[in-house]
Amino acid sequence: MSEIGVVIPAAWSDKGTVTAVVLETIHDREIPIASDEGSGRELLLLLRRRVSVRGRLRADGALVVESYEEVAPAGANTPEHGPRD
Repeated sequence: MSEIGVVIPAAWSDKGTVTAVVLETIHDREIPIASDEGSGRELLLLLRRRVSVRGRLRADGALVVESYEEVAPAGANTPEHGPRD
């Protein structure tokens, strides 16, 4: 499966560190990201960023990320916003 969405925090440690994330998709779904297998743990570094992910759903509904890339927000390279740096 592949999805585009924004990585948002879903759980925190006692010290306030983000420990789990979900992908809020362009279809208003929240898909939990598996951080214990695949590349899901790397998405902890991309909080509030728009990404395209490919992976497979586990039986528990979590997405095991096989690959991902950051994508520009819609309209980010328009004359009003200019190119992304």
